[in-house]
Amino acid sequence: MSPLFLFSLLTAVACSGGPSAEAAAEKAAPPLVVATTIATTQEVPRTLTVTGSLVAVEDALVAAEAAGAVERIVADRGDLVVSGSALVVLDATTSGLQATEAAASVAAAEVQVKQAEADCARARALTEAGGLATAERDRLLSQCEQGARQLEAARARLALATNQLGRATVRAPFAGVVAERMVSPGEYVTPGKAVVQLVAVDPLRLELSVPERAAAQVLSGAKVTFTVTEHPGRVFEATIDRVSPALRERTRDLVVEATVPNADGALRPNSFAVAKLSLPNGPGVTIPLAALIEKDGVARIYVAKDNVAQERVVEVGSRLAEVVEIRVDLAPGEVVISPIPEGLADGAALSLQ
Repeated sequence: MSPLFLFSLLTAVACSGGPSAEAAAEKAAPPLVVATTIATTQEVPRTLTVTGSLVAVEDALVAAEAAGAVERIVADRGDLVVSGSALVVLDATTSGLQATEAAASVAAAEVQVKQAEADCARARALTEAGGLATAERDRLLSQCEQGARQLEAARARLALATNQLGRATVRAPFAGVVAERMVSPGEYVTPGKAVVQLVAVDPLRLELSVPERAAAQVLSGAKVTFTVTEHPGRVFEATIDRVSPALRERTRDLVVEATVPNADGALRPNSFAVAKLSLPNGPGVTIPLAALIEKDGVARIYVAKDNVAQERVVEVGSRLAEVVEIRVDLAPGEVVISPIPEGLADGAALSLQ
C-alpha cells in the first residue's frame, strides 16, 4: 500500500465523525425560547430585623413594714395575685394587744370628754346666774379643753396601732405573679426585709435595640412582630410606643419599647426576642415572583444579556402579592427571564419572545 493512499484513507476516517462532529452538532442546537420581563422600581414595604428582650413593666421586692415572725405564707412562687391581696402574714399578737389597748383608751377618753362637757355647760350656766366664781369656771373650761386634746391623742394612738396591726399582713402593691419567696414560716423578719419578688406579666414591655443607621426611620406607632424561643413558629404583635430621645453612648444604638399584651401568660419576662420593625416604604427593584428560584436558602434569577442566560445569586427583600424585591446584583431596566423554563442553565443561548 502506497504512503499516499494510506494518508488519504486516514484523512477520510478523521473527517467522517468523532468528537469534533458532536461539538459541531451541539453548536447547531437551536436557542431556548424564553419570556422576559423588565426589572422595575416601585415603593415597597421596609422592615428591619432587630433583637431585644421582654421585661416586666413592674418588678419589685416586696418588703415587710413591721417586725414579727412569719405566721403564714399566702402566695408562693408562680401564684397570680391581684393588687392588695395578702402575700405573707406575720404574727400580730403584740400589735393586736396594742390596738385593743388603744381602743379602750379612746373609749375612756370619750366618756371623760362627755362628762367634762356636761360639767362645762353647767359651769357656764352658773356663772351667768352669778352662782359660780369666774376662777372656778375657767378651771372647768380648761378641763374640757384638756379632755378634748386627750381624746384626740387617744384616737391618734388607736390609728397608729391599727395601722401597725394592718402591716402585719404584707400585701401586693400591684397585680402580678410571685417570682420568688424569700421567707419561711417561723422566720423572724424586721421592717425592710424582702419577703417576695413580685413581677407584673400583663402587659409586658418589649425592649429593642435599633442600630444607628436606622434610628431616624423608627417612629412611635410603628408595628412590630416578634418571636421567642419558647414558642417556635408563633408570631406576636405589638406597637412601638416609646422611642429613646438619644443613642446609647457605649453601643451607639437606639432603645425603643413596645407594650405587649399577655393575657394568656404565654410570654415570660427576660425572654430573648427577634423582631421585625415596620419602617416607612422606600423604592426597590422588583421582579415577578415567577422569575425567582429559591432552594436551600439560596435565591437565583436569570438575566438575559446579549441573548445569553446569565445566572445570578441575589438577596431578596420585601415580598408583595406577585412581585419580590431584589436588593443585590440587579439594576432597574435589566431584562429578566420570567417564568423560568425547565432546563435553563447559565450560558444557554436564548431566543427572546
